[in-house]
Amino acid sequence: MADGSMVFLLLSFLAVSVSSLEVCTKLDDCSCKRSNGKIISLRNIDGKSGPKFTGIKQKSKAFTFSWNPCTKFSIPSHCNDVLLCQRGSGDLDYPVAKTADSFTIIEGNIVLVYEEVTGFDNKQRKGVITLKCDESKYPGNFSEFIETGSSSSFQYAATFTSKCACDDGCPNVPAGGKGSQRLSTGSILLIVFIPLIFVYFIAGMLYNKYHKGTNTFPEMIPNHSFWSDFPFLIKDGCVFTFEGITGCCVSLCMRLKGDSYAKI
Repeated sequence: MADGSMVFLLLSFLAVSVSSLEVCTKLDDCSCKRSNGKIISLRNIDGKSGPKFTGIKQKSKAFTFSWNPCTKFSIPSHCNDVLLCQRGSGDLDYPVAKTADSFTIIEGNIVLVYEEVTGFDNKQRKGVITLKCDESKYPGNFSEFIETGSSSSFQYAATFTSKCACDDGCPNVPAGGKGSQRLSTGSILLIVFIPLIFVYFIAGMLYNKYHKGTNTFPEMIPNHSFWSDFPFLIKDGCVFTFEGITGCCVSLCMRLKGDSYAKI
């Protein structure tokens, strides 16, 4: 019997040890990084100017909730700088969550636990949202919130099912509003081209000064004759292009009017 108890305790310890290896480290109020390096981020579905999700029902009561994953919002009646707000009877609003406390993994789901908030009625409220992965749900949907607790301290729990609850399911957009964007080909060419121009002129001037003995300006500029004629070449190119376009437009107008000259 004693041996059986020891085996049970050992297996329990191993199970706890294995499960404890799978963690999701908080990055900010709406994202965490798992032990396998994958990111769970809700920033892609965040409402920047107000709560993204509203009218979320509470089970067995006529109360509703508003939730925004990342950006805090305010509602005139007592919900100031919150992420989760409860609307009660008489259109009174109660803050439920302002800051994420932790992201834990329970049965494969990420459980987002918020820090407890004290409302204007001196009662404590805490939000708990289970993030359930479903690639077919975007931006996602809520179950009803379930209330537990005593007369002075309440906890509100619900399940949010979304593609963004999956590993790397949504882009991990950094705080600041804009997503991570790759540089375009044109931007890369400009970044490379502009420094090369500076190197070309500086190196050319040093070469002309110390190797050829040119000490006057603008003769020190590399390929001085070409660059001195460059503005006039641009002018000639623009005039040629403009005259060509003008000629085509005139010819087209004459053809449309039926006044084109007969070909010789």
